[in-house]
Amino acid sequence: MGTHALHIQCPWRIEYNGTVLTETGDYYFPASDNDDPTWEPDGTAGGHLQDQILDALVSGGGGDSGLPSNDTTTLRVELVRGDSFGGVRIRLTGGYELAIFPVTTRGEQWRLPWRHHFVMESGKLWPE
Repeated sequence: MGTHALHIQCPWRIEYNGTVLTETGDYYFPASDNDDPTWEPDGTAGGHLQDQILDALVSGGGGDSGLPSNDTTTLRVELVRGDSFGGVRIRLTGGYELAIFPVTTRGEQWRLPWRHHFVMESGKLWPE
């Protein structure tokens, strides 16, 4: 397991080979195997499409998941690129890429606790 955690409070997506595999909004849809007619995306019941896709991706993808096969034993960071708007693109092993793109000018967008916290807030990167 990794030693760092990236906290994201703005839109993001995971891409593979020019295709979006999952993104922020998938949290608000039920998983394909969730047949609970009373399900609401309130965070207490689980069963989110986003969780289903991320679980399949981390466990290897392929098969019935509809995701490309992840032949790596873990997803590791290969390259990080930032832009002048506070966005970040993180290339991962296996050809995956995490794109983070702030869409507001106020509030915290993302945080990386590493030695010191790096926080993208209100359009500025702050070491905390």
